Amino acid sequence: MPLVLADKIKRGTIWVVMTTLMTRGIQLVAEIILAKILMPADFGIMAIALAILAFSEGTVATGFDSAIIQKQEDPDKYLNSAWSIELIRNILLFLVIFTLAPLLARFFNESNIVPILRTMSFAFIIQGLKNVGVVYFRKELDFKRQFWLDSVPLLLYVCVVVPLALHLQSVWAIVFAVLCRRLLFTILSYVMHPFRPRFEMKRERVAGLFHFGKWIFIASLIGMFREHGVTMYLSKSLGIVSLGLYSRAMVFSSLIFRDFTEVVWKVGYSTLSKLQYDKQEFKSAYLKTITIVAFVTMPISAGLFIMSEDFTVYLLSEEWLGIIPVLKVFAISSFILIMAVPSSIAFQAFGKPKISTLIAAGGLAVIIVSITPLMNQFGITGIAYAILLSAIIITPGIYFKAKSLIGFGFLEYFGPLIYATLGTGAMVAVVLCARALIADQMNIWFLIALGGLGGATYLISSMLSDKWFRYNLYLLDRKSVVLGKSVDLGGRRIITTIIHLMQSTVR
Repeated sequence: MPLVLADKIKRGTIWVVMTTLMTRGIQLVAEIILAKILMPADFGIMAIALAILAFSEGTVATGFDSAIIQKQEDPDKYLNSAWSIELIRNILLFLVIFTLAPLLARFFNESNIVPILRTMSFAFIIQGLKNVGVVYFRKELDFKRQFWLDSVPLLLYVCVVVPLALHLQSVWAIVFAVLCRRLLFTILSYVMHPFRPRFEMKRERVAGLFHFGKWIFIASLIGMFREHGVTMYLSKSLGIVSLGLYSRAMVFSSLIFRDFTEVVWKVGYSTLSKLQYDKQEFKSAYLKTITIVAFVTMPISAGLFIMSEDFTVYLLSEEWLGIIPVLKVFAISSFILIMAVPSSIAFQAFGKPKISTLIAAGGLAVIIVSITPLMNQFGITGIAYAILLSAIIITPGIYFKAKSLIGFGFLEYFGPLIYATLGTGAMVAVVLCARALIADQMNIWFLIALGGLGGATYLISSMLSDKWFRYNLYLLDRKSVVLGKSVDLGGRRIITTIIHLMQSTVR
């Protein structure tokens, strides 16, 4: 069983990484094009609508998918009950948003969002009808099918949203594209998985799901307040244009981090759930996940921080210059928050989602207390400061709780992070020096070249520090199993190493 699981992890990691690189690369290009076509006010209107929809959805989240993944004994019996509850939930959300759209528009003093909210509310019906059986793609680490399920609807979204934005020159392009994406996802869920849900409400099964899912629900509610509550508060306080700037800064700064978080959750949660009864293997998998997360995200965070001005000037336009300081703050807070993700996964995989929920509640309290004075002092950047302050304050609690639960030492946790820190420092130094040399000739092509130079510098310097400190992240036998075949690596391959690390957690 361990070798079978290791092989699934290896192949699953490949497909998840492919999904992330392809879909988010395409999405990033689409977001940049949209930023050139539409105005900040358009994104502000859409941000309000999406915040209302997401906030409403979060207030009645069930967490059933996570509960089914975590359960290792006869999870099939829960599927129909989970689908039935989700369908009822989404129908109620549709009715509430469709009915209350005029009141919500008056509250935000933005009458244009009434037709947008009512149109977007149909997404709840589409979402409620999706085939619950696709949860097994994640549970069984079948990320090849998950790849197609995620990627094809996103490709449709991009193919629809850009031409529509060019034609309509309005936020309606995003509205129609989002609905098309949701509809295709639901259709594919039935094409790709044989399970056919039927309406069923068995009390003991619903109760079993709710017992685990209640903490997911509370955590989801906290997350909605933290993200979309902030969005709605900003729109009331600073206006629609400021909200548009803030929402784009959030998208551009957190897009990669969110997607990598999704990768870690998809592979890590399913893996750790299967290892929850083997404490030593659980600890090993957790620590290696921490190492991989730092390796991938630390240089991205630093690169975004030092290149945020060039990114805005050469890829966007003058209308977006106000997002530069926000991008810098989000670069720091996003890294801090993503380093806490493996601990949240571990808490949930152990069947203790309550821990993450209580810590998240503390973080929300910090935002609530600090957001108004910081916003009054620094505008939209002050809101980013409030989120950063929250991340800094809750991080020690996450570390010590994970340490107590999993049983790792200080050096076991922080030691392997040294090479990523040294590599990132070298990358920043080289990029800043190169940037200074070409300051008068800077353009979009030099920006891309600097990104490549920074990436190469990071990889080389982290390899050297890895060798000096003997953390063995890069070190593999010359013969290794890749995609089920024994091949001669002819050197050290980074992606192969990451896959090898994920695989070795269960050997």
